[in-house]
Amino acid sequence: KALFEDAFVRAMAPWAKLNALRENSPYDAALGDVLKVAVMHRVTDAYGPIPYTQLGTGVNHVAYDTQEEVYRGMFMDLDRAIETLQELVNGGTATYLEDYDNVFYGNMAKWIAFANTLRLRLATRVAYADEALYQAEAEKALASAAGFIQEDVVLHPGAGAWENPIYVIEYNFNDGDAKAGATIVTYMNSYNDPRRASYFTAGSDGKYYGVRMGAAVDSNYPKSTLWSRVNCTNADPLKWMSGAEADFLKAEFFLRQGEAAAAKAAYEAGVKRGLALAGA
Repeated sequence: KALFEDAFVRAMAPWAKLNALRENSPYDAALGDVLKVAVMHRVTDAYGPIPYTQLGTGVNHVAYDTQEEVYRGMFMDLDRAIETLQELVNGGTATYLEDYDNVFYGNMAKWIAFANTLRLRLATRVAYADEALYQAEAEKALASAAGFIQEDVVLHPGAGAWENPIYVIEYNFNDGDAKAGATIVTYMNSYNDPRRASYFTAGSDGKYYGVRMGAAVDSNYPKSTLWSRVNCTNADPLKWMSGAEADFLKAEFFLRQGEAAAAKAAYEAGVKRGLALAGA
């Protein structure tokens, strides 16, 4: 419920105000379009049909779109945003709204690369539903001069009050009863993954333990010092996208094309980038 309501109240309501100013402030609206897609693709993937293509049109009762219509609408929004922001860069403006941007601090080339990476992400998600659409959008992303994000995309704490929602859920919600999941911890333990210290806190014995899904817990559960938690503080930035994601998405595309060598190279690049970004 919160995912749906917060997206429309906290993200789409401000976007609608930017959309209304599009004629006089096209670059502000274009940045809003990138954020619109970044927010709403999570909502449609959770709920399926949602209001999307008629947002900002002024109608009182916005109709729900099918998920296919939502995705096609998101691709159109990315087209418009990338084209508009590229015009800004081509005109000699490399930074824009830097005093209000806690993600890329006004770096327009990075915003365009982020939008292009979102395109490849969304294309991959429709691969089984519409192979032709996947092929067209993935090829468009790969052919774009914008390139892809190669660093973690994070929302940095700004001035004033800040709460990292992952920290709040992990350490404060329900008296901090959230713990790491056993599945991911077990996989990473099995491979002796060097990213564990970046992802999780170690238990009191220096090892990593996760809680099994659906496990019955007793009164000793919250008292145990062995369980691992997400390793974060309330002052940490909030990650939106991994810088390694585009490498893995490219690997899947090449694999589907039968280009095994290119797929292997992209996959290994993603592994190395992910390790480096985690400080491993």
